[in-house]
Amino acid sequence: MAARSRRAAPPLFKTIVLSSRATLHRNLPGALFPERLAPEDMKRLRDKVCDAAMAQPGVLGREAVLLKSGDAMFDMRAAEMAAVGALTPAFAEHGPGTALLLDNAGAAIVVNDEDHATVTSHGPQGLDEHVKRVRAVAKSLEKRLPFARHPDYGYLSANPDNIGAGLRLYVSFCFFGLFLNKEIDAVLRGIERIGLAVYPLYASSEKEEGPLEAPGCCYVVASTQTMGPESHILSGMLRVCHELEMAEANARLRLVESRPGVLIDFLARSVAVGCFAAQMGESEGLDIIHAVLFGLDMGAFSLPPEGVSAAHDLTLGMTHAGLRRLVDLPEPEKPAAASALPVGAPDAEAAAYEPFRAARAYLLRQFSTLLLPQCAEKFGYRAVVEEMQTGEARRPRKKRMEDPA
Repeated sequence: MAARSRRAAPPLFKTIVLSSRATLHRNLPGALFPERLAPEDMKRLRDKVCDAAMAQPGVLGREAVLLKSGDAMFDMRAAEMAAVGALTPAFAEHGPGTALLLDNAGAAIVVNDEDHATVTSHGPQGLDEHVKRVRAVAKSLEKRLPFARHPDYGYLSANPDNIGAGLRLYVSFCFFGLFLNKEIDAVLRGIERIGLAVYPLYASSEKEEGPLEAPGCCYVVASTQTMGPESHILSGMLRVCHELEMAEANARLRLVESRPGVLIDFLARSVAVGCFAAQMGESEGLDIIHAVLFGLDMGAFSLPPEGVSAAHDLTLGMTHAGLRRLVDLPEPEKPAAASALPVGAPDAEAAAYEPFRAARAYLLRQFSTLLLPQCAEKFGYRAVVEEMQTGEARRPRKKRMEDPA
């Protein structure tokens, strides 16, 4: 009798794994890679890929949106994708020969990034779902557009790291528990030792003084192996990600059991800064909104479902690209080079972002003030005294030494 399949238990915490992404890298035969293409040839290749994708309804669906460089929403959508690592710096360098084909479910085809066509799927779903999605999109596209493939090495790519299956996997984590327990450095070194890449989720777009190394303590763990069967690449990545999720969950439980004061101090400080700051840099804003989500997940705060949803939406609103979309601020002009400014002149680049920092602080202030009464009730003087008394009661008393007389 066949064993009945068991449904996976829901995760204990909802803010450990933030999202995941799968990409397939493909190139057309007989064409130079994008970095070597002349501008006119790049445009012709872009149109060829876009026409093939739009002519095949099964590729991204009938509601797919095509944005070419120069279109109204192109720069904003490209900036949003670049902010979370879905585009490489080469995409901006290739200028008018680039394009984005987007559906409404997180899938996209990026044209003329480091490869001719990069099929990507991104969102809160599991890695296996994203892999199925990019496989289906690439298979449909390949019916109208053949891809360059070597009989021994597999699919060819401008990046040697993508040769083979061309499949790259990415999972975003929030490691606040490991950070507050001072275990984050050992875990990051361990990830690199087993051959995976790890780097901050958010790339800062604004000039800041002392930006955080990883805003929101959010990291991306990325696969590096592309040779071999896709099933092996996926299974190995899933195994490592499960172990990382368990390590962070255990770190959060240890915080509650052994170091509640550290947890309370971190959450209370985050809400206080969010309530009263008049200027908020990009990395600090991301740090605070992720701290709020962390507090909600730990049960320290409570909000109605629409409030929790708004907090998740605000993570994008703290990025430079997302903030531009929310409050319709124009992109600041690039200031003159620092060498051209007189000695002692104010930093024009930093000043250009002041409207963004003020708008970011305003948005976060409106949200954080909802949590301030909960902080006063749960983390206020009475709660701290009760915690100290409880800790004193648990602490074993030393036997008093008698006077030698």
